[in-house]
Amino acid sequence: AGCVTYTPPREGPTARIQFEGDGDSVTIDTVGRLGRKCFSIPRVRGEDWRVQTIPSGQRLWLTHSWSGYKRSCGFSFSFVPDRGATYVSDLRVRGDQCRLQLARQLESGARVSEDSYRKVEESCSIAD
Repeated sequence: AGCVTYTPPREGPTARIQFEGDGDSVTIDTVGRLGRKCFSIPRVRGEDWRVQTIPSGQRLWLTHSWSGYKRSCGFSFSFVPDRGATYVSDLRVRGDQCRLQLARQLESGARVSEDSYRKVEESCSIAD
C-alpha cells in the first residue's frame, strides 16, 4: 500500500520544515517504520510543496529523495521538532555524491545542527 497525501495538522503544536536543494520527493511518517503511517507530499503546480507545517513534540520519520536519469538518492531520517521552530532539510546531488543536512533555522537566519536528528537509512544508486 502506498502513502496517502499529506495534510498539515489543523490543531495542536506545530513547527515548519523547508525542503531545499535537489530533492524532488518527500514522505512523512508519524508512527515509525514498523507501524508505518506515511504521507506523501505531492508536487502541485502553483503550490509550494517545499514548505510544510508539521506536528511538533513527537518524533517524525521523513524520507527526502531525488531521482534522475539512471540515478537516485534518498535519505530516511527522524527528528523531534520543537513547537514554533523552523527546520531545513537540504538534499544535494553532485556527480556520484549525495548528501543531506537537517538544520534548525534560527530567527537570525543562521542554521544550526539539530540534536534530535537520527539517520535511519541512506540509499543511492547510479546505473551506467
